[in-house]
Amino acid sequence: MKLVSIMLATLMMLLTAAMVVNAEEHAATEAMESGITATEHAAEEAKETVVAVSENATAKAEAATEHVAEAAKEDVADATKTAEKATPGFEGLFALTGLLGAACLLLGRRE
Repeated sequence: MKLVSIMLATLMMLLTAAMVVNAEEHAATEAMESGITATEHAAEEAKETVVAVSENATAKAEAATEHVAEAAKEDVADATKTAEKATPGFEGLFALTGLLGAACLLLGRRE
């Protein structure tokens, strides 16, 4: 009877050891699979973040382009106004005529 109880105890210990090893392998497999799924999940989140940042950058670039276009239109309008103001008109002609008239008067009195 002692021999049978020793054999049963040994068999139970072997089965327990086998179950522990199996559980460790199973836990390692699950950890690896969960690590893979976590990696895939992280990759998907990274892709979503990149897409969001890309869309944000595109929107900012479009806004900057519109701002530059508006500024360019304003600069062109300002340059046109400045060019119109800088164009000599009758004021220069009247000033020149007045100077020539004054010179003629001064030279006429000398003679």
